[in-house]
Amino acid sequence: LADTLSFTKAAKACGVTTSCLSRMIQRLETELGCKLFSREHKKVTLTTDGLNFYDYSQKALEGWSDIKNSLTSDSPAMLSGALRLVCSTAFSADATLVEILQKFMNKYRNVKVEVQKSDVIDCQMKLDRGQADLAFCALYDLPDDIHYYKKVLLESDLVYVYHGNWPEPVDDKEIGEYPLATIPGDTFSPKFERIFKKKKINPKIVASFDGVSPAVRAVSAGICNMILPRDVVSEGLIPNVRIAENISLNEKVSYIVYGRHRNYASAPTQAFWNLVMELGYAKHKY
Repeated sequence: LADTLSFTKAAKACGVTTSCLSRMIQRLETELGCKLFSREHKKVTLTTDGLNFYDYSQKALEGWSDIKNSLTSDSPAMLSGALRLVCSTAFSADATLVEILQKFMNKYRNVKVEVQKSDVIDCQMKLDRGQADLAFCALYDLPDDIHYYKKVLLESDLVYVYHGNWPEPVDDKEIGEYPLATIPGDTFSPKFERIFKKKKINPKIVASFDGVSPAVRAVSAGICNMILPRDVVSEGLIPNVRIAENISLNEKVSYIVYGRHRNYASAPTQAFWNLVMELGYAKHKY
């Protein structure tokens, strides 16, 4: 219930009725002597006590899993527990992530892997709250906080992309003359401002899109131009989308996997991280 904030979804996942789940929560709240959930206007939220109890419960479950794993052999077949991954929308379809997941799930078949998709800000929030073990994100500025450990999987240059039937921009001045779209709330927005400030351009922002995929489709449809990582459009599989090679942006995006040191204790997290390090991904530059 703490993960879904929905009695209907939680009851279905637990294989019980909503009324049964409600009674179970009420008994738990009575036993603890505090309210774990706030139920107002048909909206379920965690209270402060609920958040604290959720964090404690997660640590207790991870501790139990670690004890079981420490008492068994080192065989991958004996490793069990759960691994919670969260990835930004710009990373969710990347072949690197798919490859790592396939290798891990083939090696550790008894570990339950949960993958959530979110924006970059929410990815970090889930790590900080202990709601995710590791995050896959496309970042412009790598986290230098000592609380995080990280590995860069690949890097990609940022490029200016335009509709194939439009004239190719040849200089910075022309960039400001074409309609442009942004992706607010994700990794690309900060770089937009930095690029245009450096080039002294006042862009014509005509639209914003929730993620890379709809933005690329908009460029393909001739609605606007975009600034995107080269790897997103370098395959040449997107109709009518071209890269303005004459425009140099001198910025890049890093695709990384990272986590918080305090979440590293679980055996599945350690096994996944060790696999990432063993695969030894180089910084592929596009």
